[in-house]
Amino acid sequence: MARLLDLLTEDHQSGEALAQRLKVSRQAVSKEAKKLLAEGFPVEMSRKGYRIRPGTPFPTSSTPQGASAGPTATWGGWEAPRMS
Repeated sequence: MARLLDLLTEDHQSGEALAQRLKVSRQAVSKEAKKLLAEGFPVEMSRKGYRIRPGTPFPTSSTPQGASAGPTATWGGWEAPRMS
């Protein structure tokens, strides 16, 4: 669900809103956000919703630290591992 990365901004977005836009369940959004966080992406999850950590510079490398090689998706001008 690399598309989740395309929707996240520095502003909080509810899991329900993200789920509707992605046509998946809120649980799927939560699960994928946790995977992205574990892969090193600057994802914040709170009662307010999901967002990219404010002030985070866009990486220049092809994948975040600790991410495995494999299919990718574009996020903010760089390639991110595609989460399935």
